[in-house]
Amino acid sequence: MGLSWSARLSSLFCLLLASVLGLHAQEFPFSDFAGLRGRFPADTNAWTKDQYTDYNRHIALLLIDVVWRFRHVNKPKPDVVSVLTPPRDPPTWDGNSITYPVSFARDMSQLGFMLGRDIYIGSWRRLPEDKPITQHPFFAGHLVKAIDPSINSVSTIFDANPSLITCPQTEKACGASQALEALAVQLFLVAHECGHYILGHQGARDLEQELAADRYAWDTIRSVAKSFHSNDEKSNQYYDLLLSAATEAPLWYQHQSKEWSDLLGTPSGEQEDNLITKRIEQIDKLADDLDGDYMVSEFMPERFTNWTVQPASVSFERTPQLLVVAGVRVKPEELPGGKIRLPSDGTDWIATDAHGVACQSTFGEQQVDIKYTPWTDPDLKTVGDLAKAKKWCDVIAATADVQLQPRSPAVAPYLNRALYSSGAGDFIDPSSAQAPQDRSDAERFRRISVGVRSWGLP
Repeated sequence: MGLSWSARLSSLFCLLLASVLGLHAQEFPFSDFAGLRGRFPADTNAWTKDQYTDYNRHIALLLIDVVWRFRHVNKPKPDVVSVLTPPRDPPTWDGNSITYPVSFARDMSQLGFMLGRDIYIGSWRRLPEDKPITQHPFFAGHLVKAIDPSINSVSTIFDANPSLITCPQTEKACGASQALEALAVQLFLVAHECGHYILGHQGARDLEQELAADRYAWDTIRSVAKSFHSNDEKSNQYYDLLLSAATEAPLWYQHQSKEWSDLLGTPSGEQEDNLITKRIEQIDKLADDLDGDYMVSEFMPERFTNWTVQPASVSFERTPQLLVVAGVRVKPEELPGGKIRLPSDGTDWIATDAHGVACQSTFGEQQVDIKYTPWTDPDLKTVGDLAKAKKWCDVIAATADVQLQPRSPAVAPYLNRALYSSGAGDFIDPSSAQAPQDRSDAERFRRISVGVRSWGLP
């Protein structure tokens, strides 16, 4: 296994960690991680394998210290064994110690860097436009969504594009998000194994034990997130999202790996597949209780289904005046025989006529039946409640006209968010929003939507 990744990742991590030290958190020991790096030679290219494994072990020990600091467990801490293994071998608790593989730790650090940038761009603010649109998804903040499950590790993407993935040095908050997320992803994995240790799990793991260990790790991550809270509600929501996403990203990484193995004819087994799916569903449910405009699942990959393209028969309850398929305007009369070729990984549909709107997502079905919801005219508070509940089709029905344009400037921000979330971001008109922040959000939603469609991403 080549170790050149560590030189690049370690230098990036130390650079960004310096910006994290300015963050407000009463208990999180950022300085301990910076101090650990200072105990090893500056030039990581000169490190021996023993130094790599030793450094990896001490990172895990510091993460265990974090678990103990926030959970205040009155019990001896578990030991850690650092090993060199294939990239997709996750940490384990064997009843005596936590095995923390170097390659998996590397992948999770890099996954955290990518996810930290995605969340910063997606939920906080856009970076300066210093990169061309052709470099999407780097600009638009969809790095994690763009990970191909066929690659053997995240470093295939990371090492090829580090200058694009790492936030500009002028963007301190973005860099801080990346460094914190790189630690948080690893913290969840280590806290999960600590959960097995604290809960007394031994031998083979069943579903309930895995879910219980995830809940223990989730509670740990939530305690860390709350240590960053202040009187700024938007900032609090951002830390909640950033830290909570760190609990789901590693599970999606394992899920995509298993799906790819199944496709290659080396299935992991139905029981194992069901286990990882249940773990993701549990995190989704826990994360749904968080406040904020974004869900953790919005930053995760779509379920891998080999992305085949096959014909589908389409029927309409009524002939639409406007039909949008995967973000593209389509004339119903141009569908030969009422058929269209669709990818199996997911397609968003929106249809409108004088009486209502239809919103639908399909996943490779052979028959698509488009049915309408009547137009509505609720008050602005009701529209806001629908948007908060992420009932995007109901928001469109309450705010749009037949051409998916806002009925008034007051409802434009809600409609723009709904169109973006429903795969119709091309129809967003930033000029329809009055407030500067609303226009900025609309421009970002439209730009990301155009980029995602042009790259063929979900």
